[in-house]
Amino acid sequence: GQQLAAVKTAVQTPNHGAENTTPTATEQHSDVSYRIQLASFRTEADAMTMRGKLQHAGFLTQIEMADLSDKGQWYRLYAGPYNSRTEAVTAQQKMAHALKLKGLLKRVR
Repeated sequence: GQQLAAVKTAVQTPNHGAENTTPTATEQHSDVSYRIQLASFRTEADAMTMRGKLQHAGFLTQIEMADLSDKGQWYRLYAGPYNSRTEAVTAQQKMAHALKLKGLLKRVR
């Protein structure tokens, strides 16, 4: 089984240059948000280094530790959370352009 535990709390930084996007009626669900998994690292230090680059570029980030039993502990780097899929996709496109990171868009309940 996979156990996820928050290693660090989300550090909220302003998203410089973000457009104001209003979610459509089908996107507005108060119990649903989106985030982008950008990478997994073997060490917390490596995750923190990449996190610093993202924060410097103005993105909201989180790191979570995932215990994958026989594969050991990994540190997953996420951007977000975002209130709508549109907002998440916009951020994903900006990360791809600015930092050459695509990431995996995930819906969170």
